[in-house]
Amino acid sequence: AGLEGFGGPATRAGAVARPTWQAMHQLAGAHGLRGPATLTLGLGESRADRVEHLLALRTFQGGELEAGRPGFTALSVWTALSGEPDRDDSAQAWLRTIALARLLLQNVAHITAWWPSVGLGSAQAALFAGADDLGPGLLDDSALAVPGRSFTTDGAEMEHHIRVAGFVPVRRDLDWTTLVRIAAAPEGRYARA
Repeated sequence: AGLEGFGGPATRAGAVARPTWQAMHQLAGAHGLRGPATLTLGLGESRADRVEHLLALRTFQGGELEAGRPGFTALSVWTALSGEPDRDDSAQAWLRTIALARLLLQNVAHITAWWPSVGLGSAQAALFAGADDLGPGLLDDSALAVPGRSFTTDGAEMEHHIRVAGFVPVRRDLDWTTLVRIAAAPEGRYARA
């Protein structure tokens, strides 16, 4: 039907060990589909749970690649950013998790810094912590609605933040096969003077 990949749901630490989760990824991989693995901070997991989740992802990815299936496109790291001290889901915890994921997941090509809960400024810092992707722009944030916060942005704003951080933005498709470098800053709102 033309589907080239799939988006991953927000995944709690430990989900990699669940047979349903594994079967979904294996079935998609058997049909050549790729999608991200995810890790959401602030859902009651401990730091040890996060490390265990990353190690399980590495093992699962290794098995997928060895079986000739495409495996994950990326690990997407989210945070609930609850503000509750016992949740350890701050922007700093998010950045530490991204850095740890980059070190542990040598067999996962991309780390996505899912930015809506922490903002594009923190996403810039994530690029230096090992992320190489900021995920999609959001033109409608109704699925993430939080009173007092707006998560919408467009490609031009994201590209601006990537440039300001010293990187060259690249547009990609869902399965990472089409990459287009965006070398020049656009005219208008985000143009440099």
